Amino acid sequence: MTAAKPASPRGSIDPDTSKSWWRRVLPIARAHGVLFVTAIIISLLGLVLQVMIPAQLNSTINTIGAGGGAEAGTQVLVRSASIIAALAILAFASGLWSRYLQLKAAYEVEYDLRTLTFEHLARMS
Repeated sequence: MTAAKPASPRGSIDPDTSKSWWRRVLPIARAHGVLFVTAIIISLLGLVLQVMIPAQLNSTINTIGAGGGAEAGTQVLVRSASIIAALAILAFASGLWSRYLQLKAAYEVEYDLRTLTFEHLARMS
């Protein structure tokens, strides 16, 4: 039984040695750009959801403070608590998903760098 050949890297290091190290590695990072951009967009969505929680709480306090009786206040409070709970769950999920994608991209870039280093060392020997 033969072992499966590992996937080759998606990018390669720029051979121009006059560039700084991060500019030489940039083609590898760009090869995983979709993951990076998706993770950042989802992270920003999570931030927006987190900002909506205090805004919802402010709206609830203003609505209850305006009056309308105890029964109307209870209804507003229950509805607001449900909205805040939903926002908190969505913010948690977006944070979790964003972190997963960030780590996946980081591991893929690390894999590409390790594979390129191994290939280079194998050619030198």
